[in-house]
Amino acid sequence: PSLRFARGEPINVYFEVYGLRPGAGGSREFREKVTVVAADKKESGGGGLFGLFGGGKSQHSLSLSFDRQPGTGAAVVPESFEIDTAPLDPGQYRLRLEVTDSHGGGSRSLEWLFELSGR
Repeated sequence: PSLRFARGEPINVYFEVYGLRPGAGGSREFREKVTVVAADKKESGGGGLFGLFGGGKSQHSLSLSFDRQPGTGAAVVPESFEIDTAPLDPGQYRLRLEVTDSHGGGSRSLEWLFELSGR
């Protein structure tokens, strides 16, 4: 897959979560945190819901968290989301995805670098 996008082009992210511990009643739950930050800046946590789904002014970071509750028997949990790049300035960005198991307490994170060009 390409890691180069034009400003305004949506970025579709797909991943799978494995190894979640079941809680009472067999439910598996986790928190998913997504952060996009300019590669030359520190993570600020700014941006919020507005940034990921459009609207607002130009910026250098986006951040959002989700609490997920997949079906009780799901050993593998497919997840996907879309990032609206319209509010981001052109440049190099770091996408960080962190998943924390609500019952087991374990946490995993991954990072990707991507480039956003002007339109």
